[in-house]
Amino acid sequence: EIDRMLDPAKYNFRGTGAQRAAALAKMQKTFGRVDTLEDKNQSQVDDERTEREGGILRVQAGLAMTAAAPAPAQRAAGLAMTAQGYGNQNAWTRAAALDRPAVALAPKDATSAMDLRRDYYRLHDYRAMIAEARRYTRMAPRDGDGWSDLGLAYQRTQQMAAAVAPYEKSLQLLQAAAAKSPTQYTIADVADTALDAANVYVALGDKTHA
Repeated sequence: EIDRMLDPAKYNFRGTGAQRAAALAKMQKTFGRVDTLEDKNQSQVDDERTEREGGILRVQAGLAMTAAAPAPAQRAAGLAMTAQGYGNQNAWTRAAALDRPAVALAPKDATSAMDLRRDYYRLHDYRAMIAEARRYTRMAPRDGDGWSDLGLAYQRTQQMAAAVAPYEKSLQLLQAAAAKSPTQYTIADVADTALDAANVYVALGDKTHA
């Protein structure tokens, strides 16, 4: 059933503006339904295949959006969607090649910075990740995950002292979020970041905080 739902032939992305908008709305509803089916039938769903098929669909949608974009913001959104689709297929070099112009077209869009930061992480380009993570934290300073990613990028480039402040800021924000909404995801976020921070303190020889 999921294969049928994600078949690009069922979406008219290259029709009129109204048809394209309807196809995009249909796609978003489909992804919601797919998530529900995956949750209910975890043992029967091939997650990698579903992710790949969803990526192919996003690429088709993003290419059509980009081609029809009347303004830079819409073109940036099309590029970002295409990049997300390639990311779903683990084609991170192609994703980064599209996210970079998306960021240039929408330099104040925090989501674009977050996406490019993810691309660089997947490509193990941690120095480039530092620049995007720093830019993202300036735009979204209350996002604990952004600060955690900045700390991680410093850690992966062996800049342990520089990683401390971002990790501490991240823990402050993530702990507050977990206290407000204690779910398995928010609690896991805190635990994972605390472990990364502890490894940094160990590397620095700081036994008090490790």
